[in-house]
Amino acid sequence: MFFLLSRLSLKQSFCRCMVTRHLSCAQTKAALKPFYFAVHPDLFGQYPIQRSINEDSLKRLNSYLEDIQGKKPVHPTHLMFYLKNDSATSLEEGSDLFKTVRVSLFSRDVQFTISHILKTCGMLEDLVTLHQNDGQDRKMSVALPYGAPLHWLHVYQQFRDRQTPIDLAQLQKNSRSTLKDFLDKNLKNAKEKQESSKTLLDQNKLLSDRICKELRLRKLKWENGWSHTSCHGSLKNFLKLCHSKQSELKSLHGRTVVFTDWTGIDPRGCVMLNIQDVPEFWLSLFNSLEDYDVLVSQVSTWERRLSSLLGDMQIVFDEESPSILVAVYLNYLYRVVSSLRRGYLTPDASVYIKPGEFKNFTARILSPADSLSLSLNGEFRIPPSIPSELILEFVLKHKQKSVDLYQENERNLLTEEEALLDCKHKLQLASLSKDCSVSPLQMSDCCERLSKQENPDLENASVVVSKYYHVNDDGVLSIPWNWK
Repeated sequence: MFFLLSRLSLKQSFCRCMVTRHLSCAQTKAALKPFYFAVHPDLFGQYPIQRSINEDSLKRLNSYLEDIQGKKPVHPTHLMFYLKNDSATSLEEGSDLFKTVRVSLFSRDVQFTISHILKTCGMLEDLVTLHQNDGQDRKMSVALPYGAPLHWLHVYQQFRDRQTPIDLAQLQKNSRSTLKDFLDKNLKNAKEKQESSKTLLDQNKLLSDRICKELRLRKLKWENGWSHTSCHGSLKNFLKLCHSKQSELKSLHGRTVVFTDWTGIDPRGCVMLNIQDVPEFWLSLFNSLEDYDVLVSQVSTWERRLSSLLGDMQIVFDEESPSILVAVYLNYLYRVVSSLRRGYLTPDASVYIKPGEFKNFTARILSPADSLSLSLNGEFRIPPSIPSELILEFVLKHKQKSVDLYQENERNLLTEEEALLDCKHKLQLASLSKDCSVSPLQMSDCCERLSKQENPDLENASVVVSKYYHVNDDGVLSIPWNWK
């Protein structure tokens, strides 16, 4: 498998042979403090999409840094972050409130990686400098352009929400608003946006059908969260490629293409295209699809190997993760499999799982930055950074708890579905859905209370239950599940 990963990495010129510099975790965090405060999810409380993407990217970045500091194998990783746009002055500017930064991680040199991240974000120029102190321990210094002193509060103030005081009290202001206040202020505007987006939605469907037919795609779709306007521009660019680069797009025949916030191939072989990338960047991916196919073909093999080590437990790919490359997922699987095999071969190993013991259970392999846990639906969530003995002990100890959570979740899903349908019918909503961060019980509670509201005037509105108030470019209303 490592031969295949290396083959792909070399072809795309991602890998470089570098010696890891020995920076401590504290030094690394200190150097990246301006970056952390610029992209911290808490700064995006009103914007669940940007918050979710930054949260996931930060987990993957921290995992990458931990691996290179621990001298563990790493593979090229591509991350995207949202930053507040300095030129944006009003909440009415929509997507202009943010600028996106794409960070490519490919080096095993910690100093270079930190420098690359900060330079990519345009924060520092003369970034991280290691120097010798009379031949003794290395020390780290960080400098701003023109010799200005670095103080993280400066950067925090620069990239934070301009309407948010330093003590962060304002970050939660919107979440404390009442539903009535939010609807009185935003419902009319939301319905106008929703009406104007209907034409674009119909045009996008026609464009999607046309592209699917011309390229013989299995499916063409876009992830939730992108406006119809953004998707429309990407579909038009993609259609131009169909006409101008037909020979280069033959490799897409029979594939699923997804317009989302990153470019690459996911573990199920879907072609993910960042709608903010230029078409030429997409073409570079299309030219490497054969290499990716080899990697995708290995996913099921490694999932079966892991399943056999966990008592025939079903291994499920975490499709809710917004951005994970097939090479990264394979690396996660390999690490867990190798760890369990070593654990079983240890002479003093005392914990074993019998074949077939967990046949009716499921597990998801997560980022190394996540923790070993049980999900609300009883799935085991396993990061590759956990020692094998802890994985085995956890799985065996929580076997019955997993069953109980699964059964409880099934009951909660039925309750949620009934409450959702009843609420949608009573309020005559165009659509009603929820964010993945909202549990079935929270959704049920929200829908039941919403159904009892008198004259909320939500007829034909599209509503998403999340944790924040928000109106997107297509007029979809987001409300917190625990609204008041």
